[in-house]
Amino acid sequence: MNEKREYPTMKKMMKQGQIMVVYGSKYLVSVNPILTIERIRFSVVKLETKGKDVFNFYLTVEQMRQFCEEIDRGIALKKILQDTSNYPTAYRWVNGVDGSKQLIIGGGEKGIRVQTSGKREDGSGVDRRMTIIQHDDLKQMSFLFKLITGLITVTPDSYYDELRKAFLDAAKERERNMDTEKEENACQYASEAIRVHPEETGNRVVDRQPFEKQKNNVNPENRKVVVLKIVSQIQRDPAGIVRCTAVANQKRFTLCFNGNALIPDVKMNADIQAEVLTKKDIMNP
Repeated sequence: MNEKREYPTMKKMMKQGQIMVVYGSKYLVSVNPILTIERIRFSVVKLETKGKDVFNFYLTVEQMRQFCEEIDRGIALKKILQDTSNYPTAYRWVNGVDGSKQLIIGGGEKGIRVQTSGKREDGSGVDRRMTIIQHDDLKQMSFLFKLITGLITVTPDSYYDELRKAFLDAAKERERNMDTEKEENACQYASEAIRVHPEETGNRVVDRQPFEKQKNNVNPENRKVVVLKIVSQIQRDPAGIVRCTAVANQKRFTLCFNGNALIPDVKMNADIQAEVLTKKDIMNP
């Protein structure tokens, strides 16, 4: 990856497989959809290292789509503007072995802060990086993501159609120059990436126990009566994540299962979680 300060045309950027490129004082942020493996790679590259000092984080295509929806609806900007803590907290995704890698996007005095952290491959500690982007960068990224994935349509042979073709037509050439096996190994845990709600602070450990073990930990005598109602279709994304919308105790929330493990919504108290865990059929749409 070339991290020299170059500002290519939009068409050249798309040919290189990038939908966002932003330079900070110390780092370059690049967003590269790799649709053949159904992942979006966020790369934070230390400048003047010839692209060798890089931290990569992978989102699934569905996770990226949901983030872009919030960008386009103005939800993301509102959350980011409300994020006034010392470190960004508006959006946080966790994946990697034992949740060892994080991508965080949130507010800052000079713009939108992008922060990554993860264990160094050589075991020498934690690699933490932070840089600044702007809201317009996110809006452009969202548009280009939707353009190349067919979520928006454009007039044939128009300028934006040419951008779409530039990305897709150069994909085979990029794949020839890409170590596909290395990319697939690097993102094998991206299917476990979860969205952590901004209300959840600190070093929260996500419960990834198998379903049966979770269910056996429920004490029926201590449970309150909860009526759980599914109010949307149950969907399974390409990464195997099962989602649906439910209502219980006058609270509306998202049910999300990663494999056989429930990823709790911040609005779900212990009684609701216990009720969810008795309905194993939810995970098998």
